[in-house]
Amino acid sequence: RPMVTVKLAVDCNGSVDDRSESPQRFTSDACLDRVHQLRNECDAVLVGVETVVRDDPLLTVRRIPATRQPLRIVVDPNQRIPRKAALLNDGNETLVMGEEFRSLPALLNLLGDREIQRLMVEGGPTTIHAFLVANLVDEFYFVRSKVKHAVGLPSQIDSVSLTAAGLMLKSTEAWGEERVEHWVRSSVQEGQ
Repeated sequence: RPMVTVKLAVDCNGSVDDRSESPQRFTSDACLDRVHQLRNECDAVLVGVETVVRDDPLLTVRRIPATRQPLRIVVDPNQRIPRKAALLNDGNETLVMGEEFRSLPALLNLLGDREIQRLMVEGGPTTIHAFLVANLVDEFYFVRSKVKHAVGLPSQIDSVSLTAAGLMLKSTEAWGEERVEHWVRSSVQEGQ
């Protein structure tokens, strides 16, 4: 199965989204550049359908030079994806896992068969929780912003939930204005 890398950005209170306004990025340009670099290092990028409905993301590499684009994957077992979604209409490859979606391990096996070696999960809390609970996360980039959302959507992800998923904090660094914790699977850390 592919290595699973998760990226999650939260505000100063652990919120992933400000529900008082339309969706918008709340991290710095320098942080976004690092996210695009990370995306460029992955073979595929996965989100749940709620992220597509709310944010209408492209999930492509745009801010740095790239020779290829990652496969975009949308988990959508109830077929809720809008037909006008940007990632369905920009000419890059997108795999929508609709009613054929069975489980995350089955999906990872499918991606392994397609020679996807590294998967980046950029979805919302529901999707990320599913990967954590299934112990399928190999590394986790926890981006912490100083911004405060007016009406926050709590991620309910913290050091306790990451530790429970078999991860341990490897390092902390700055990506622009944000502090980023890099968590890795305990066995990976011990093997280095």
